[in-house]
Amino acid sequence: MTVVVASRGYPSEKYPLNGIFEYDQAKALAAAGHRVIFAAADLRSLRRWRRWGRQSLRADGMAIETMDFPGGRLPERWMDWLYLRSFKRLYRAIRKKYGVPDIVHAHFPVISYAAVRCFLPLEIPVVVTEHYSDIIEHKLTPVQRRKMSFAYSRAAQVIAVSRPLADAILSDFSAAAEVVPNIVDTGIFQYTPAAGKSPFVFCVTGNLKKSKRIGLAIRAFALLDRRRQPCQLRIFGDGPEREALRGLVKELRIEDAVTFYGRCLREELAEQYTGAHCFILLSAFETFGVVYIEAMAAGLPVIATRCGGPEDFVEPENGMLLPADCTAADAAAAMADMMDRYEQYDRQRIAEKTAERFSPENVAGLITEIYKKVLGK
Repeated sequence: MTVVVASRGYPSEKYPLNGIFEYDQAKALAAAGHRVIFAAADLRSLRRWRRWGRQSLRADGMAIETMDFPGGRLPERWMDWLYLRSFKRLYRAIRKKYGVPDIVHAHFPVISYAAVRCFLPLEIPVVVTEHYSDIIEHKLTPVQRRKMSFAYSRAAQVIAVSRPLADAILSDFSAAAEVVPNIVDTGIFQYTPAAGKSPFVFCVTGNLKKSKRIGLAIRAFALLDRRRQPCQLRIFGDGPEREALRGLVKELRIEDAVTFYGRCLREELAEQYTGAHCFILLSAFETFGVVYIEAMAAGLPVIATRCGGPEDFVEPENGMLLPADCTAADAAAAMADMMDRYEQYDRQRIAEKTAERFSPENVAGLITEIYKKVLGK
């Protein structure tokens, strides 16, 4: 099939995580034999410097057609107009080069809304994948609800990246969503033999913002008896809470055992996981949680909260699930239990099962079946 993947941006050397969820799926679809055109309308602000205007690229077995324009903090109705105009212009180039696509696959609300408005009048079916955490957090504005309802009701199929998100979409929008998880890059995150037992290394990876509750993990770590068993906490990521979290570590007098590594590439994370024992992230909300399955693909057992996505894949064989409103004492007890029972976890099996379920090949297969159903094939 010829598939146009509609995205909010594309990964680059300067911004490697821009549009990464969409790009990973598009790559997997191309590897599965589809002709994929990755259509990216990047309307981030002037602060995100890149080359403006139209570009045509080729990478990872697919064509990339982009429209880069500094939109940023323009009023929402202007941004909607810019996205629609961008995709109309991208489609003219795509149709001229590749012909009319069989299907369009859009990700995230603002792109899905623009894609439905652009492609449905052309009688090209649009599949929508939703990742947006504000649905689970019940933070949608009336305008967002109206636009998402418009997109969901007209999409040929809605996809959610987790069962809790699909349930929320059904409850709030009366739209039945198929569940297709995000992808883990099994070429990067792979099983490695267990690290030495001492010190015991906990890893935290995520944006340093309030909803990730990194501070809760830090407070829990501070409660551990490090004299009984030496342990370390390694924090990967950056964000608005960075200085506050550094201050918390200093206040708790655990600077000798906590290290901030900043934002890391996937390859750097994979290397760090080879010397670690457990991944912990106590988020308030997650629509999915790719960082968990990346750690699991490297063989790490995880400690997570019942915050949305993790309920779909964290089970006793690969980690622990805590209540979403857990305290630092609750998390510290789980971390201590993890250190005591660590040898009971089969790291190789954790990695293998994660790869089987979330590999690019498996996810591409699930999406292909949805395309076939939509197209009546």
